[in-house]
Amino acid sequence: MKMKNKKYIISSRVFPDVSAAACPLVGQIATNSKILAYIIYEYLRHFSLDTLEKYEKYTIAVQLLKQQEDGTYEAIKR
Repeated sequence: MKMKNKKYIISSRVFPDVSAAACPLVGQIATNSKILAYIIYEYLRHFSLDTLEKYEKYTIAVQLLKQQEDGTYEAIKR
């Protein structure tokens, strides 16, 4: 399966000054399920905010992308 055929993509990445090795939840997840996409997005966002509170730094940036009619993706949550 190709990710471009999916309706939603959840993308998480590290900030420039953070090592990717220290962040286990970095990458992309693609799904056609709106409910699953929002659950995963909220989980990753909670993980990032929880880490911010505990360690006083950001670890990952999370965004939820939705496929548009023309086949491109637009960020709907960040």
